[in-house]
Amino acid sequence: MNEGQRSPLLVEVILAGAQMISGVTDIVAERRRLVDVLNGPEEIFELESVSLAATPGAQPRRFESLAIEKRSILVAVPRETQAQSRRRAVLTSILGRLATVPVPLILLVPPLTVEGIAHVPPGSGKIRADPEMFAHFFPLTGARIVLPDGSSLEELAVALVNRNAVAAMSLRDGAAAHATRMHAAAAPQSGPPAQRDEEDEQVPWVKVVRPTKPRLSA
Repeated sequence: MNEGQRSPLLVEVILAGAQMISGVTDIVAERRRLVDVLNGPEEIFELESVSLAATPGAQPRRFESLAIEKRSILVAVPRETQAQSRRRAVLTSILGRLATVPVPLILLVPPLTVEGIAHVPPGSGKIRADPEMFAHFFPLTGARIVLPDGSSLEELAVALVNRNAVAAMSLRDGAAAHATRMHAAAAPQSGPPAQRDEEDEQVPWVKVVRPTKPRLSA
């Protein structure tokens, strides 16, 4: 592995109190993505060369390093360089890519509002606004984050949302019918994935929840 492949990843984190943290991590290696790190068993996520703003737009404080409790993270945004993005795409093509169906969602993650596209496997049952369909930290692609002061982070390639921090979730208008049709079309296929977005490699940790069939009486 050359030095370029070991370049640290810039990560932006928004905490439960709306504090905004920016720092770098070298934990994310060639075969371990940020979402894998956040969904790992460790309770702490560490960043180095940290900048922390108590509120959006506030004068930041600087820290050499910061240990963050994962449970306090509302949203994490990986800011990949082009080289890091290409390397991740190549790795995903080697390891394989899951077929997914895009589902446009709006999430209330107090005090934030997060919009974007979730990716769920075909055949995962009726599409519904249910955080239990996802892993602890799950990706929204093409994301937008509205901050408490009304400002927003726009056109994010991917935002990783803490499922346990989601207070409310809604399908965008018309999303349920559209996603259900795509499920029906994609489920029988055994060939290439139904959806091949650049960020689809962020999806293998999605948990599939199927409704329980009622027990028939004798």
